Amino acid sequence: AKQSEERQNRKKPTKTNDASDRHDHRSGPYRTPKAERDALCSELARSSRFPLESCTMMRGDGTADAAVGMMDGAYFTSRKDILDFFNNLLSMSLTKIEQTATGAVACQLTEYIFPRSIPMSRVNWGAKASHEYVANYKLLQAAFDKNRVQKHVDVDRLIRAKYQDNLEFCQWLKAFYEQACPGVRDDYDAVAVRTR
Repeated sequence: AKQSEERQNRKKPTKTNDASDRHDHRSGPYRTPKAERDALCSELARSSRFPLESCTMMRGDGTADAAVGMMDGAYFTSRKDILDFFNNLLSMSLTKIEQTATGAVACQLTEYIFPRSIPMSRVNWGAKASHEYVANYKLLQAAFDKNRVQKHVDVDRLIRAKYQDNLEFCQWLKAFYEQACPGVRDDYDAVAVRTR
């Protein structure tokens, strides 16, 4: 009898209908798993502990431009708009996003934004193998570091030439150009720069 009395006296957890006591991931409209992931990525990108999917460009005076996070409008830019952007700005004739996997296009765009930040004579435009792509991405990452661009370039994913990975990186590049580039360089000869 004493044991049953002790069991009854133990504090039982009480159920409550108070919304503040519950953690409902679906508060508001229903979110698909992709929407949940995107929301989480966006939150992580805003956090200084997880800068992998965001970019902050430091100006010479030490101030930072706004970050380009995962949910930025840039990530909704179409494949056609991306290809047109590269083709028009850099005098290219790209037909597929996968052609950017070599890293050479990203190098030239970065050199356009930050003149003389990448020795263009070292960029391998005819790269066919992944180890040649990696050399281009090393030049790109060095230019980012030199200009205080806090962007992690996931080389292992990009060199596989998968459409989605390269599309997202190209979308980020276009958004970064729009944010960081001081203006159109009228004197810029993209073809001459590639043949240096």
